[in-house]
Order: sequence, then C-alpha cells, then structure tokens
Amino acid sequence: MNENTKNANLVCRTMDVAMKRTALALITLVSVSISLPLSAAVVVAVGSGEINGGGIWGGSAPTSGNDYVLQAPGSGYGAVWGTGTFGGDSLTVNANTLYLNQNGTYTINDLRTATGTLVVLDSFSAVVGNTLDGNWTVQGTTDIRALSASADEAYTIDSDLYGRGAMRFGSGSDFQNDVTFGSSSASAWVGTIAMTQTGDQKMILDFSNDHDLNRPTMGNLFIGTGTLNAPTSQLNLDQNFTFQNAQLTYAGGSVTLEKGYYKYADLLAIDVGPGVTAADFFVDGGDFGLNIVAIPEPTALGLLAMGAIILRLRFRKLNVNRG
Repeated sequence: MNENTKNANLVCRTMDVAMKRTALALITLVSVSISLPLSAAVVVAVGSGEINGGGIWGGSAPTSGNDYVLQAPGSGYGAVWGTGTFGGDSLTVNANTLYLNQNGTYTINDLRTATGTLVVLDSFSAVVGNTLDGNWTVQGTTDIRALSASADEAYTIDSDLYGRGAMRFGSGSDFQNDVTFGSSSASAWVGTIAMTQTGDQKMILDFSNDHDLNRPTMGNLFIGTGTLNAPTSQLNLDQNFTFQNAQLTYAGGSVTLEKGYYKYADLLAIDVGPGVTAADFFVDGGDFGLNIVAIPEPTALGLLAMGAIILRLRFRKLNVNRG
C-alpha cells in the first residue's frame, strides 16, 4: 500500500469517526430536548386588583401551567380579598405591592419576592387570625407591613421559607400588630431579620419553636424602633437564634452586640440608652439565647435602617390611596 492510499484511508477513518460523533451528539440533543417539559407561560399584570381574578391579568383568571408576575413599573398592586389558593403555578412580586386582606387562610404555593417588594398584611375590619400558607422564596429585600384597621391584630405566616433576601418587618398603624411564623419551616432561608419601626407603632415578631434558625449562615439582626423613649419592636426569644451581627437602636441610643452568646439575663445588663437595656428589644422566651458569631458591621446594618425611611414615605402614600 503506497503512501497516498494510506493517507486516503486515514482521512476516511477520521471523517467516519467525526460523523459518528456528530450523529451521537444530535441524537443526545434530541433526546434531551424531548425529555424537557414545555416552559410555562409568563403572564404579567396589566392593572391592579384581586390576584385570583381575571381583570388584573388582562381578562383570564390564573390557571395551572402559567407563572404570574406583578412587575414594577408596568403593573398595579395585587390584592387578596378572601380565602383560597392562588390558581397559577407561581406568583412573582418584583418591586411591587401585594395586599393580603383575607379573613382566614390564603395559600400561594410558589410566592417569590424581589428587592423593593412590599407585602402588606392588611385588614379593613378587625380580624384576628389571617394566615399566609404555601412556599415563599425571598429573593431580595422584602418589606412586610402589618396594617390594623382599628384594633390589635395577629398575623400568621405558615409559608415554608427559602432564599437569601432580607425580611424587613414593621407596623403601619397605632395598634399592636404581631407576626408569627407558625407551622412553616425556615431552615432553608438564610436572610437577615430587620424590624424597622419609625413611629410609635408596636410589633412583636415570633418564630415558632420548630424553626431551625440556630445556624451560622443566618444573616444579620437589626431592631430599630420609633421616636419614643422606649423600644416598640421586639423579637420573641423563645428559641436559640444565631446571627452574624446584631444592632439594637431607638431614639435614645444604639448598641451593636459583640461576638458572643446572650441569654435574656445577659441582655438586661447591656445599656442602650437612659433606662433602656438590650433586653427591652426582646420578649423573654425562657432558657434560650442570642448567638452572635461575627465581628460587628454597623455600616452594613445601617443600610437596612436607611431603607426604613424610604419605605415610610412609600407606606404613607399607600395609606392615602387606601383612604
């Protein structure tokens, strides 16, 4: 066999291998594409209204197989006026407002909130026991405001929590508004807890004992209160909490906790301002404590406090529209 024949055979074998590889790649690609489910349709709100109704979505009520988005700018606010379950596969609130005004339990199986989102736990009539259920992924800093109509109220969030976004809690009325994370799991959420009262409203935040928040990957804790001479925001210390950093502040003073483990009795010994100790920012929940694992970073914590001022202006506008 001469040299030319050898070269020709080598070229043929090379081409044959390449063609087989190409064919195998095409077969694999086709197989993969066939096995993938069809993508759900994304429906963006065109106005404001009840999220399970048709008007807000351009005429058709939410159905399974579709994902729904409250987008800002472009969409109006979304609202829940009764009990039930959201009809779509998911509801994403992107820098917009979601009113939860149900008198009972409402379920959103896949709720996602992005930075700039405001979730209002609302009640036009004094109703105790409003509950949000399902799954909630906190993708970015989400503000949660409890707004009582005429009396003290309690709200429950039973949604399982996911994501890394901060949850910033506050009260939007002159009555006590307590928020409890009940039967849900928060072990997959590693965000920051911030209570950002800017007036004399009062709120107690309570995580049930079955929550697994004692982990070093937790975010920061910031509790800021209003203009009064005593804190009006409190976290129920009824289990062990682990945070990277913790800052407590009110009109008369502020303190950033050093690295360490603090029981309620230890917090009593830390002065924050005239007649106020760190324990005033917590509810004594028994033999539990607060574990701070990182070097204090007051600058990072302060960004959450600044956000509360902006939110306050936004919330006042919502109250005007509500009236």
